[in-house]
Amino acid sequence: MCGIAGLLFKRKPDRGVLEKFAQAVEVFQGDRGPDDFGVSCVTDRLYFFHNRLAIIDPGRARQPMQDDRGVITYNGEVYNFAELRFPDESYWLSSDTEVFLKGLNREGARFLERTQSMFGLGYYNRRSGELLLARDRVGIKQVYYIDTDEVFAFASTLKPLMQFSTGETDEDAIFDYYLNRAIKAPRTLFRDIRELEAGAVLQFDTRRRRIASIQRWWEPAQVERAVRDETEILAEVDRNLRRAISDRLVSDVPVGAYLSGGVDSSLIVAIASETVPNLETFSVAMSDKRLDESGYARAVAERYGLKHHVIDAEPGSFLEDIEAWALVQDDIVADPSALMLHKLSQFARDAGFKVMLSGEGADEAFGGYNAQFRHALSMRYHPLFRPLKPAAGLIDSLLARRSKLRQFTHQLITGPAYYGVAMIFEPVILEQLFCRDIDAPQPVDGLSAAVGLDLRDRLPNDLLTRTDRATMSASIEARVPFLAHELLDYSLGISESLLIKGHTQKYLLKRLAERYVPRANIYRPKRGFDLPLANWLRGPLRPMVEDLMSRSWQEGLIDLGFIRQVVDLHQAGTIDASDKIWAFTMLELNRKALLALRGAEVVERQSRRRGWDLAPALVPSV
Repeated sequence: MCGIAGLLFKRKPDRGVLEKFAQAVEVFQGDRGPDDFGVSCVTDRLYFFHNRLAIIDPGRARQPMQDDRGVITYNGEVYNFAELRFPDESYWLSSDTEVFLKGLNREGARFLERTQSMFGLGYYNRRSGELLLARDRVGIKQVYYIDTDEVFAFASTLKPLMQFSTGETDEDAIFDYYLNRAIKAPRTLFRDIRELEAGAVLQFDTRRRRIASIQRWWEPAQVERAVRDETEILAEVDRNLRRAISDRLVSDVPVGAYLSGGVDSSLIVAIASETVPNLETFSVAMSDKRLDESGYARAVAERYGLKHHVIDAEPGSFLEDIEAWALVQDDIVADPSALMLHKLSQFARDAGFKVMLSGEGADEAFGGYNAQFRHALSMRYHPLFRPLKPAAGLIDSLLARRSKLRQFTHQLITGPAYYGVAMIFEPVILEQLFCRDIDAPQPVDGLSAAVGLDLRDRLPNDLLTRTDRATMSASIEARVPFLAHELLDYSLGISESLLIKGHTQKYLLKRLAERYVPRANIYRPKRGFDLPLANWLRGPLRPMVEDLMSRSWQEGLIDLGFIRQVVDLHQAGTIDASDKIWAFTMLELNRKALLALRGAEVVERQSRRRGWDLAPALVPSV
């Protein structure tokens, strides 16, 4: 797992621009790959860069990697690389990167379909002059790019690309953010920087110096949800999950696991420990027992005789990191729990780990979210509430200050509608937030459609982006077995009735977990890595929020008077609007931090440079 970047000059190469971009990639993506920094002149106009976190063949497989047919800079893993070697090719390394390079040389983007993988990559084909950018199936890794009159550039994060951006805000992206706490690809916060969508490949013609195409190379399986036999399903999910975990244990460095004590992480740890009996696990203990899950995690670790690490996290210790976090998570996701994951990842890295197994993706695919459950309830009980439709306006007004309850009640009465997990400003109040007319967000109906929306939008734009920044900024590669595409495709054929059964969310995974995990861990309220935001925003964070509202760059885009009402109601204890205030605060800080990078010189004392000399990289590699 690493950081990648590339720079193509459409006109005469500018050494000053090249050096500035190279330094920005090394500094701003340095935590993603602290083990090595590589630069390669691919042609007289095209340069590749790589920040390396050495995991597979750590002593030799440097990047960018090249041969006489192509050049690659690649972030991720191909877990089945040993099976993908061509018998008539010579391989000199024990590296998935070399297999990826030779596969792309021979088959182009078609080779992606044969991989068990996660990746964001740039690849240049010497014969065709084609530059290819690609992103894995579900968007575990990110690729951003900018296409101007002067350059085409790409990177793993937004930060290195800011030197080429005009800084103009994409107002439509802000709408997505305030609805679902994340900006949806291909948009980013800035109009001229784009994000490659999950499962997509971009082809850039270096001879004509323009984007030739952007196409999907993968789509989720289109199958009927007809599988109903629980015994058959549990056996197949178990088999697929075991294969996914086994694949994700491929590594030349130790692999650990995050362990919250919930269903998803506990299942992964239980199965992984069969292959790695000395597996080490990591969890967080909170002094506030309402937020603490460490006892559940400890119970799983003790059941399997594992070495278990616990970091004692006082909530106040996170306060000093909040402003810095707005730049670390540059493609901002308004999820405060990411701070906790970042702290835990730093703890794991200090303990000597570079690779961690994580349980992301299970809730989206198997019906584990409260929002999915509420949607199922609204479908079930809408016929009972439909006669209240003439009074919907009155009921809305009575619940005006409780927007979450108002949204749920509105849907019970007027009809089920699903807008995705993690709604921040609910559709019933979204128009009050924006100063201009907006198009109403388009919901989906039905549990299958809800799961599809979360897999399509929530996973790549929110959860996986947040996880990437929280872990990679601590130099940790997070691997997510539940998002193996065979397991994901199989889950899409399972009957809706078995995702949420009665009032049991994630029913099938809980049934499976009964084989491996203490029952007390399974049937309990879901917590996650929560922080006491509500109290912080009424206390130590209040001055910062007041200051940001007084000089907000969002004035004229959103109604700051409405934000003021929300903040005042929260401060008075009338409502808990911590998610809304956090979203406003993070976006405010994020844009300012990113704009500060435009035109700013990367000074020598900021750099982790080990004295690499750019001069050799100015000569084409072949």
